[in-house]
Amino acid sequence: MYQNYIFDFYGTLVDIHTDEERPALWKQMSQLYSVYGADYDPEQLKKAFYEQCRDAEDALQSEMNISYAEIDLAKIFIFLLKHAPKYHQVQHTILDMNEWVYGTANTFRILSRTELKTYPYTIQVLKRLKRLGCHVFILSNAQRIFTMPEMEQSGILSYADGVYISSDYRMKKPESEFLAELLNQERLKKDESVMIGNDCQSDIASAVSNQMHSIFLDTAKHDETERNEMISAAVHGHSAWMPDVIADGDIRKILRI
Repeated sequence: MYQNYIFDFYGTLVDIHTDEERPALWKQMSQLYSVYGADYDPEQLKKAFYEQCRDAEDALQSEMNISYAEIDLAKIFIFLLKHAPKYHQVQHTILDMNEWVYGTANTFRILSRTELKTYPYTIQVLKRLKRLGCHVFILSNAQRIFTMPEMEQSGILSYADGVYISSDYRMKKPESEFLAELLNQERLKKDESVMIGNDCQSDIASAVSNQMHSIFLDTAKHDETERNEMISAAVHGHSAWMPDVIADGDIRKILRI
């Protein structure tokens, strides 16, 4: 066993499905913005949202000189409020922009989310690790503004010794510095630590670039050929850092590695 377990969150500890393309989502969000005097039709809002995300990501990648930048969506929601194509007068004044954007971002998330559930045995395994004296960390490509509520709702947050969310660090996996930041801040020894995730491109590749052990928890249950191709691409010739593989996605099996 290891002393330190670094988990991905979405697709590893919890199963989530979202659909940001649903017309109803953008209709409801445009109605929400209208409450505050910012007038968009649904397609205008959808287009503006994605354009601002793309422009912000391009600018951040250039500023930080990295390939995998992570923007803060809270800033996008505020920008859309302040740069609507037209406005109408309203009596209500937003007194606290932080509270407004927290509510707006989580409304967006709830409306776009079709499923959020903890995988079987997740809590059981986390409890077991803590009883064994192990440390549990979460390293997630995510947005703090709505990921923290989802970690709280899932019951997972209370088991984490540390949570590292990409929007806080302006970079995301597989940018090697993101995992390195966790290792450095927590003063973890690589040979006592393992990265566990369901995504070879981000989770396993991050571990390989940091020369540490990893476990590919295949919760999607890919066929063997596809799984081997993904692993090969992530390891990229560094055979010493091949991940352990749990092909059926049963998280209980990490306790045997």
